[in-house]
Amino acid sequence: GSYKTTLLRALSRRRLIPEGTIFFDGHDVVHLTLASFYQVVSVVPQESYLFNTSILNNLRFARPDVLDEEIDHIVKLVRLDRDIAHFSDGINTIVGERGVTLSGGQKQRVALARALLAKRSILILDDALSAVDKDTEHYIISHLSSVLKDTIVVLATHRLSVCRNANHILVLEKGRVIESGTHEDLVLQQGMYHSLWDIERRFGRAA
Repeated sequence: GSYKTTLLRALSRRRLIPEGTIFFDGHDVVHLTLASFYQVVSVVPQESYLFNTSILNNLRFARPDVLDEEIDHIVKLVRLDRDIAHFSDGINTIVGERGVTLSGGQKQRVALARALLAKRSILILDDALSAVDKDTEHYIISHLSSVLKDTIVVLATHRLSVCRNANHILVLEKGRVIESGTHEDLVLQQGMYHSLWDIERRFGRAA
């Protein structure tokens, strides 16, 4: 209910916005063609779309010529290797329309791996690991920096442990930014972020 998905849909051009609202590198996003925009931006929504083909073909979607070694590395980073090992056809398993044969967490990790392999300059993650268990999510987030050194990452999440190492955090309430800063800044402000962080820490959800 904070409108974080609405904001990310606007950033990723999946929602109509007026001119002069959002700029990428000084360019009004409304004036950019979709083709040029998505050569720079990758988006992983909470409900990702997978094609009715193999896991491998889904991973190769943005870069058909990607090397097998790179695929193996990313598959391990998102901890898909364990799942794939249990599939009878391995990485060549057909996932069905919209990935119907996979669990929610598996679909999200295939979509994330596909976006990482695309190697875009900007990566937008909209609660992209919400269906993944806490330990797996923590492992993935803690290792993302190794493959995203030159990438701007915009992340929406309700789990504060995921964003604690972000350069800048915005706290949204009913579509408005009510707090902003680093994790340390926001904890010291004693506002909503501090309260939510305290709850998450008490119940053992914070990493």
